[in-house]
Amino acid sequence: MLLVTPHKHLLAKRRNVQPRDLKGYPLVNAPEGFTRPEVAQTLDKLGIFGVQPRHVEAVTTAVIRHYVAMGFGIGLVLGRPSRSSRPSLHECNMSRYFGNAQICLIWRKGALQSAHATAFAETVRTLLNR
Repeated sequence: MLLVTPHKHLLAKRRNVQPRDLKGYPLVNAPEGFTRPEVAQTLDKLGIFGVQPRHVEAVTTAVIRHYVAMGFGIGLVLGRPSRSSRPSLHECNMSRYFGNAQICLIWRKGALQSAHATAFAETVRTLLNR
């Protein structure tokens, strides 16, 4: 779980960000957009969904990042920290508070795979065989 903020945001400048620190900022995520209900429940208990103004409620990672870049608030997305992200955004790993997500790749036997899917499957196999 990554916290995504604008690059010059106050949370981006902090060395350690905890879930309670998110309370002062509008979250662009929709409460029903979290795949793990316990994450939404934790954020709800902290009152993070009640921070106003909330002009948007997004579900997908790309849309969340887009609205954060536009200045609508902060977002939480699944992923790994990367340097290839938008330079205008800052990412902070929040997995120690919200846990890790399991991502499964499933395809029909005999179906053609894209080059990206093949490379991903090979990477996963390599990691699992270590």
